[in-house]
Amino acid sequence: MATNTLSYDAKFNIHNDGIKFQSKILNDDEWKTLYNLIHLLYEFEKATALLGGSNYVTLSAMFPIIQWLIYNLHNNYSNIDDTTIQAVHNTILTDMEKRWGTSPRYAIIALFFDPRFKLLTFIEERNLQQENNILIENDFNEFIIQQKSKPNMASFFKSSMNQDSVITSEFENYLFIPEVYTNLEEFDPITWWKAQKSTYPTLCLLACKYLGIPASSVPSEWAFSYAGNHVTIK
Repeated sequence: MATNTLSYDAKFNIHNDGIKFQSKILNDDEWKTLYNLIHLLYEFEKATALLGGSNYVTLSAMFPIIQWLIYNLHNNYSNIDDTTIQAVHNTILTDMEKRWGTSPRYAIIALFFDPRFKLLTFIEERNLQQENNILIENDFNEFIIQQKSKPNMASFFKSSMNQDSVITSEFENYLFIPEVYTNLEEFDPITWWKAQKSTYPTLCLLACKYLGIPASSVPSEWAFSYAGNHVTIK
């Protein structure tokens, strides 16, 4: 009697567990939705990994990458038949256009000082390009004024007129040279500026000032997390 009862209870529990487990298994439509979601977010995963790097310049790549993500959402997902994926797609696109309709000032300046993007072609409106060029030039002039306020022996022997003409020549010459065409991961703009330091001594200082800004807080968060794992007693 007891044996039969235990056997029955065991089979009953297994049956109940099977029903619960069956309710958790994805059906074919849900697997398709999951696959499409992974496909939708794939470019975002790549962008997050790239902008979260710590051994290379990331800020100047931020605006082009974001523009690519928005372009990709506009052009590659027009025929979505999955309502869930369509809703996710629309939410992401609306939020990105709201957040990144205009890029922060420092990101635009970093974009200019990256020889791959200095023509600001990622900014579509011509008037906006001109405004940003004026913004960059104003920042450049402000930086020069700060440098002039720091006395040194070289500036003592140089006339301010000659210095101004040299600085203007640096800016104009940099605008004149063609953009560098290369893969995003294969070019380091800071290395480029170091190699061009003798040609653009003042611009090089300003370029390194902006290109050294990280695009995200990921590297610093990793550093604190890594340090915490070693300092905190487990």
